[in-house]
Amino acid sequence: MLPKKRRIKKREFSELLARGAYGASPLFSVRIGRSEPNTPTTFAIVVSKKVSAMAVDRNKLRRRCYHVLRDLAPKIKDSHKIVFFVKKGVEKLSFAELSENIRAILERGNLIH
Repeated sequence: MLPKKRRIKKREFSELLARGAYGASPLFSVRIGRSEPNTPTTFAIVVSKKVSAMAVDRNKLRRRCYHVLRDLAPKIKDSHKIVFFVKKGVEKLSFAELSENIRAILERGNLIH
């Protein structure tokens, strides 16, 4: 799990959804916004009930995504806010495939250095 200082707060969430840049892949949708200079990048993972009806499974997906982001955090550029929306099909991926998909999205968004 990511530390609280690396997660997006609720009050920042709606502004990011309205103004953030949009990106998508078959398994994720992403909103990317800028934050204050020289601040660490913050993240949020959204898993809807359409992906999995059971809260246990949604939380498991969220924890797996946060774990991947925690490992990638040192390589990600600072001063961004990133929200990942999980789509159907992610629950079938192995951890390595999940990691590759998240890395590919961040590389496409030019967020990894």
